[in-house]
Amino acid sequence: MALIEFSQFTNGSALQIGDTVVGLRGGVNTKFTFSAVLSVTGTANQITVSGTTAPIIAIANNAILPGSAGITLPGGNTAARAGTGIFV
Repeated sequence: MALIEFSQFTNGSALQIGDTVVGLRGGVNTKFTFSAVLSVTGTANQITVSGTTAPIIAIANNAILPGSAGITLPGGNTAARAGTGIFV
């Protein structure tokens, strides 16, 4: 087995689309390319997903929430809400 030495590593922070990463898979040097999210799917009448490279995930209109544990809705009226964010 050949000894492969790497020089210095630099902190590259978060992966970005198009980045190439090298590492080991099953003991073999391998090059990995980060292309994008492979897939994101929602559940009918619960979660909607739109977009491909930057998916947007949202609660469906008239959502049907499964289970029997319950859900907590925010209290207060419109005036009591924070001034930022998306309101539906």
